[in-house]
Formats: sequence, C-alpha cells, structure tokens
Amino acid sequence: MRFLSVADRELRSAARQKATYRTRWITAALFFGLLVWLLWAFNGFTNQRAAPQIFEVFSVLTFLYCLFLAAARTADCISSERREGTLGLLFLTNLNSAEIIAGKLCSSALASVYGLMAIFPMLALPLLMGGIPFAHFARVVVGLLNGILFALAAGFLASVLCKRQFIAIGLAMGLMIGVGGGFMLAAAAADSYGPTRSLAPGLAGLSPLYCVVAAAGARFLGPNRYWQSAAVVAGISLGCLGLTVLLLART
Repeated sequence: MRFLSVADRELRSAARQKATYRTRWITAALFFGLLVWLLWAFNGFTNQRAAPQIFEVFSVLTFLYCLFLAAARTADCISSERREGTLGLLFLTNLNSAEIIAGKLCSSALASVYGLMAIFPMLALPLLMGGIPFAHFARVVVGLLNGILFALAAGFLASVLCKRQFIAIGLAMGLMIGVGGGFMLAAAAADSYGPTRSLAPGLAGLSPLYCVVAAAGARFLGPNRYWQSAAVVAGISLGCLGLTVLLLART
C-alpha cells in the first residue's frame, strides 16, 4: 500500500506540531464546560428526565464542531502543496492521485477523530443518567463519524479547486453549510406546504445533520429514514472524494 508513505509523512509532520496535542485537551475542556452549562440550564443536576434534551443539544453542537474541525484540517491539504511547489514532486514518484488523496485522508481523518474521541466521554454522561437507549447513542456516534467523512470530503474538494488557503476554507465551509443546512431548510419548507410534503423526507435525508437529529428513531419531517440517509450521505462523501481524485489527476 504505497499511500501509507504519504500518510506516514503527514503524521510525522503533525506529530511535531504542538497544536496537534493542544487541540485534544482544549476540545475536552471546552465541551466539559459546555456539558456543565447544559446541565445547569436544563436543571439536569436534580432532574434526570432532562437527560434526553441535554443529549440532543450536546450531540448537535458536537456535530457542528466536528464539521468545522474536519473541514479546516483538510481545506488546505492540496492547495498548500500547490503553493509550495511540492505537489509535482509527489507525482514524480510512482504514486497516483488516488494514493495521494488516500494517504492525506488517513492522516487528516486521524487528527479529526482525535477531537471527537476527546468528546465521547462527555457525550456518554447523559447516557449514564438514564432515559437514553444505547441504540440511540450508537446511532449518534455513527452520524458524527459520517459527518466527519462528509466534512473531510468537502475540504479535499475545496482544496483541489482552490490554490489560496482562505478561499479554500471558505469554499469548504460553504459546501458544508449549503449541503448540511440547505437541504434541511428545503425539507422544512417542503414539509410546510401540502403538495410538496412528500418530498421532505428525501430532501432531509441528503443532509448529514439529519443522521444526528433522527438518531432517536422518532418521526422527523416525515417517516424516519436514518439508515437510508446515512448511506446516501456516505455515498455523497465518497463521490466528492472520487471527484477530487479526478481533478487532482488533471491539476
């Protein structure tokens, strides 16, 4: 597996940066403070029935954080190589575009999942309070990982399309907001109008946010289609990665 040489280079570079280690404990400290505030706001210290509401709000905020963290980690992966003139050196080896993207994806995904792993202990605390089935918790975890994959794919696509760093980050954020929030708004608008109400579940299922909101198994903008949405969002993410490989080969 030749792409591991790229992943090894990226991981060694990240291991020498202090920000790699600071991100984990800063993330854990911030989300622990957020969880304490939610417990106080929902009176969760004395009312155990507030655990589902706390879990829902905390999981959505975690999802948004994971999106922005993953996109920021990957939005400048390819564009920085183009600015520094090192992208051509990678193609002088016997690596192809798919192996370059796979290698960078391994390192970027690992760094992004580090932040999520720091949040998992706090995410499980409302589960211990009761009122939340383990299946609900497991579906939220799958939705968060699916969201990270989508954000990584959006970041790679923006990075191969743009050469400047801030333009690439802006495009990645725009793709996440457009796909993540745009389809949810379109589904809500379709659900509020009778003739188009049947389109609401399909439009909502295209958004990675739907996997987190519908993880409880209840009806949301029509029949619950959690697993269908998870499969569709994963397909969109893999499609973005495939498009990135094709564009990188022609860069």
